[in-house]
Amino acid sequence: MWETLGTVRDLGRLQQIASVLVGYGFGDMVRRIGLAGALERAGRLLHWQDPQAMAHMAPPERVRRALEDLGPTFVKLG
Repeated sequence: MWETLGTVRDLGRLQQIASVLVGYGFGDMVRRIGLAGALERAGRLLHWQDPQAMAHMAPPERVRRALEDLGPTFVKLG
């Protein structure tokens, strides 16, 4: 039972991580690691940002900005 409660608690953070990745154009990666399907089954929506705003950024810049949006732990991993 505690494992299920932990999974439900972490679902919000998973949605946030997936939304940021999708917003910066890394939706394919979200699908490949299985987050998109899990979030869709849970009834969570992934929010897309304006794709044209991301089109002018180079991939390294998009990665940097996504890591910054995700927080200090992700910045350290980057």
